[in-house]
Amino acid sequence: MSIRLIKHVKRSFRQLGRRGYRYYLNAHDGVSISRSATVAVRSSLAVEQGQIDIGNSCHVYADAKILPCGGRVSLGAYSTLDPYSILYGHGGLDIGKGVRIGSHSTIVPANPVFSDPDEFIHTQGLTTEGIVIEDDVWIGSGCRIVDGVQIGNGAVIAAGSVVTESVSPNTIVGGNPATLIKQRDLSE
Repeated sequence: MSIRLIKHVKRSFRQLGRRGYRYYLNAHDGVSISRSATVAVRSSLAVEQGQIDIGNSCHVYADAKILPCGGRVSLGAYSTLDPYSILYGHGGLDIGKGVRIGSHSTIVPANPVFSDPDEFIHTQGLTTEGIVIEDDVWIGSGCRIVDGVQIGNGAVIAAGSVVTESVSPNTIVGGNPATLIKQRDLSE
């Protein structure tokens, strides 16, 4: 991160601290965060408390958002978050090393409770199981990953997929809901 950008981020966080918000941002060496992405991170922390951990040599591109929403978002080393993607942290989002998240993807570790038809859905709360994405995963553009999912090492999620169930390591899945397309051949 450039010295100028670091000063901008620190100034933004000092302002949040004065307003009584609790936050935590840990950006390791070699992290590259686009200025517009930084604004999104800053404004998201102004809305909700939470923790963001960005590993070594990560790239967060323009207009990407990291919204902890009172939870935790951890982005492993050498990972990228492409433009217009959103990472939420409600129930905890752990992303491994070398993960590629395509543009316009949304990852949400929370689901609304809607069991009482006599009550507004937004007043019934959320379930938050969390999401784990292991190392070396490729998530295509426009994907949606929902709460309670674990994506194994080396998995590939085809563009536009909606992942509602856990994905085994070294598999390729796609569709809505995402289903197995094939196993990756690692012998080559």
